[in-house]
Amino acid sequence: MANILICDDEKDIVNVLKIYHSSVCSDGKGRRHMKPLAVFLCVVLLCTGLCSCQNPRASSSAETASSAETASSAETSSSTETSSSEIKKDRRYKYGTVLDEESGWCWEFLYCDYSEEIRKKEPNARTYIFWGTNLRYRYADDYWCWSHRETPEGYFKYGIKNGLIQWGGSSEAEARDMRKMREILSNKNSVQDLLAKEQSEFSFETLDGAMVYRLVHSTLEGPYTDEMPFENLYTTNHYPKSAMHSLIEPGYKDGYKFQDLYVCELGIIGNTYIDVLYQTGEEYNEYTQLSDLVAQGKATAEQKEAYDLIQSIRTAILEDNSFIAAAEKYKGKTIGGIDFSRLYDFLEIIHESKWGDSYQSLGLDPCPTITVEISKEEYDLFMGKTE
Repeated sequence: MANILICDDEKDIVNVLKIYHSSVCSDGKGRRHMKPLAVFLCVVLLCTGLCSCQNPRASSSAETASSAETASSAETSSSTETSSSEIKKDRRYKYGTVLDEESGWCWEFLYCDYSEEIRKKEPNARTYIFWGTNLRYRYADDYWCWSHRETPEGYFKYGIKNGLIQWGGSSEAEARDMRKMREILSNKNSVQDLLAKEQSEFSFETLDGAMVYRLVHSTLEGPYTDEMPFENLYTTNHYPKSAMHSLIEPGYKDGYKFQDLYVCELGIIGNTYIDVLYQTGEEYNEYTQLSDLVAQGKATAEQKEAYDLIQSIRTAILEDNSFIAAAEKYKGKTIGGIDFSRLYDFLEIIHESKWGDSYQSLGLDPCPTITVEISKEEYDLFMGKTE
């Protein structure tokens, strides 16, 4: 993920801290770890100065926020000082996603357009954000979510498998691509500048440049989020807030459980991937996915029917911008041993939360962790430091 953020006051910094606060997960042993997006936003954005603020004090105070407790206090103060109407009237957003069904990778692009009043103070007041999340697969043997830290003992990176695979910083190639993405999405580039770039300029080691080019164009040439035709657009998010959730039913029942990975922004469901996990062992990653059985031609006729119904549910969710869309078409059905009433109950929990920070009724897998000592060069590369 690459991010260029223009902060016109402290509330944007607070929103970054909100992402930190809502992005920690437990490893099952009482320890807390940040999810990948939060690592990049809070560590790279705040600590390497990618955030260009009119208020220097905002940047300085944000850099000291190194715990969820600090983020929590910042969130509390923000809610009393900034009204939703103040935030909504001085900026507008454009948001687009593209999902590769086979690999599961979902790519998001967000543009924030600031008011003329803000532009008078800061001509380059604009925000472009790009990031990627895998919505089909939660684990991969070679994937760890890495955070990097400088300590008196040296330089270290900390890996965690937290059930969410995201692009950005998990390899040196991705780190190089992030640096290039930051250059392309510099706030010095106007919308017209970005649209004028040739597709050949979107060339990366770990990304499909043509895909990125098309996503940027389709989003910037598309409508603002407040112009999208959703009658039931959630109104609980009065500030720029991202949500990437990897949610599963709290336990296996009858040998399976449902999984829903989704992304949303500003009350808009960007994309979602629903699957069924069949238990094959006791470890956190020992299961077979229904989507894989279908792709490999190993699914029974009933499993294929269940899979097709799930795809129609996904389509309805995106069309209606509601996790309980088309409930009447599947609630109460059982196909191939899969009880779709359980899916409805699962999606209803997500719907009722309205992308809140608390999913306490849903379980978390244990999170395996590792610690690796690294060189200063690798640390500097991840942190975006240049000579």
